[in-house]
This record gives sequence, structure tokens and C-alpha cells, in this order.
Amino acid sequence: MNPASNAFRFNTLTSLFAVSLRMGTVCASTDTQTAWNTGSKPNFIFILSDDQAPDTVGAWGNPEVKTPNLDRLSAQGVNFMKAYNPGSWSPAVCIPSRTMFNSGLQVWRSQAADRQNALDIFKFWPHVMRDAGYATYMTGKWHLQVPVRDAYEHVRNPRPGMPSVLPGSHPDAYNRPIEGVEDTWDPADPGRGGFWSGGKHWSEVLADDAEIFLQQASERDEPFFMYLSFRTLRARAFHHRRTRHGGGPPH
Repeated sequence: MNPASNAFRFNTLTSLFAVSLRMGTVCASTDTQTAWNTGSKPNFIFILSDDQAPDTVGAWGNPEVKTPNLDRLSAQGVNFMKAYNPGSWSPAVCIPSRTMFNSGLQVWRSQAADRQNALDIFKFWPHVMRDAGYATYMTGKWHLQVPVRDAYEHVRNPRPGMPSVLPGSHPDAYNRPIEGVEDTWDPADPGRGGFWSGGKHWSEVLADDAEIFLQQASERDEPFFMYLSFRTLRARAFHHRRTRHGGGPPH
């Protein structure tokens, strides 16, 4: 890619999407409309947070949680305030959410796409983008049975559903708090493993991967689609509520 002739495409034609699994915010820059008007293909960055409740975004009225980047996206874009996951075929709502996003199917039909050979039957979102001439990138939580490298061209650090499946994960990270037992768990303690497995917090790793992807994309001629899937909000939101409100799981 020639930065002079293409105006460094990923800086000027990028649409940013921030979507929570319980309620979604979709924000698009005005440069996207410019791209369509000029016949260019805009780039897409899809940012997915894991089980983020709507009351943990500053723009939506939370005075304690600071989310300046999400607030800016919210102010500059469109907010879907009644977007809910209609259900789940498993205890984890994140699995059908991710399957719906990637397969384009409604919740009760998307279960058929959550299997290893799903790509033999269904065309996933990244394949649609590839057919349209986009390079596809993915990093972060996957949690689908489809092999992620069969879905996306460029993949870095795909994560499982829970870090408990990784070697060295501390056993007291789960099945807590227990009534009558002091809960000393701190998700910010790197000695407990979990989201610090590998020596660097998973959110930082994902941000580093995104920068690498952007640099790679800047050196190519085709537009790009990036799927950036953060995994760590669940534990931090839980810890915040436990310490703020005196224990017990969030309702």
C-alpha cells in the first residue's frame, strides 16, 4: 500500500464497532460514508467485549466506571439500547452470541453452526468478507468449535472460553465466593495465573496484536476486517461489584 496515494487507508476509512454480549453499541465514523461515496471499501474493526453489562459504560450513566473510548464511540455513533441476546442453548450466553455474530444465524438456528465441521455447511462472516476482497484478522476469545484458523486468515493468540483450562491456572479463581470463607481473589494479581497466563495480561496482548495487524494491513492493498475479542471484562466487573457492594455475585 502506498500511504501517499491511499491516504493511509486504515486511518481514514475505519469503522469501529463496540458490542457487548448483553447490549450493543455500534459506532461508525463519518469517514465510512465518504468511503462509500468515493467507491472505496471501508475497513472494519469489530471489538467484542465479554459479558459486559450495560451499566458498566460511562456514557450510559455509570459515574464510577471510566470508559472514555467507549463514551467517544457512543457520542459519535449510533447506540442500540434495546439489543438483547434472546437466549442460549448452553449455560454460557457468550457461545451463542459469538456463533450468531460469525454465522449470521438467529440464536435457535445458530446452534447447528457451533460444531467443528460447520464450515462445510455454513459460510461464516469472515468468509463473506474475504469474498468481498477483505483481508481478515482475529485475536482474543474465540470459544467456538470451528477451528479459528479455518475461519480467519491472520490469527494471533486465540483464547479459550475460560483460562481455567490452561496449565498453571490457580484453583481458587473459580467457584467463589464461598459463604463464610474470606475471598482473597484479586484478578489484578499476576501470581494467580488466569488472565495473566503467559506473563502479560490478555487485554494488553490483544491490544499489541491489534497494532501488529494494523501495521500489516497498512502494507497491503486490500481493505481489512478485524475481529478483536476481549476476554477479561467478566472477572474485573465481578471483582468491582464484589468489593463495591460487599460480596456476592452480581445480579
